Amino acid sequence: MCLLRWESLSTSLRISNDLSTCYITAICVLPDGKVVVGDSDSKKVKLLNPLYQVVSQCDVSACVWDICQITRSEVAVTVNENEVMFIQSTKATLS
Repeated sequence: MCLLRWESLSTSLRISNDLSTCYITAICVLPDGKVVVGDSDSKKVKLLNPLYQVVSQCDVSACVWDICQITRSEVAVTVNENEVMFIQSTKATLS
């Protein structure tokens, strides 16, 4: 049952400018209920609202490995180029 839910969710996270199917490799829930996911195939970090709809996205330099919350509005994203990127979540955008 959980696997079916995951498949359903990953399919719905594809946005119009994604070149491939979503491959979610990381997820982090923020204190305000928003969810940050790492889409490894698209090399993007996506911000979801509490209804799991993509409200913002941010391109990253390589495939996403993991995401960790640093502050109430900042996450650290590790990518497979041995880098850590720090991304801010303000209101409904990532930067």
